[in-house]
Amino acid sequence: MRVWKIIDDGCPICAEMSQFDADLIAFMGYELVVLKLDEAGAIPRTATYIQSKLMDTYGTVDIPMYILEVNGNFVGAVVGQNTKGELKRKLLQVTS
Repeated sequence: MRVWKIIDDGCPICAEMSQFDADLIAFMGYELVVLKLDEAGAIPRTATYIQSKLMDTYGTVDIPMYILEVNGNFVGAVVGQNTKGELKRKLLQVTS
């Protein structure tokens, strides 16, 4: 499984969660790919997923985004501010 973490420069929540998310994701046995929001927008499959599943009617998204990929398919995402425990629980919910 792979987790695509989408961040933006200057995002304090992204910086705060970076203190624990990489270690947590590695501990869970997932691969982590970190992209800036503009980089994710330049990749057709991530851009399509974000636009169709995570973007609101005003064209905005919550960051950071943790998009789970299983066997080459995006299966769900966790967005916004989370504690370490919340992030772990939500990632497990997406994969079950």
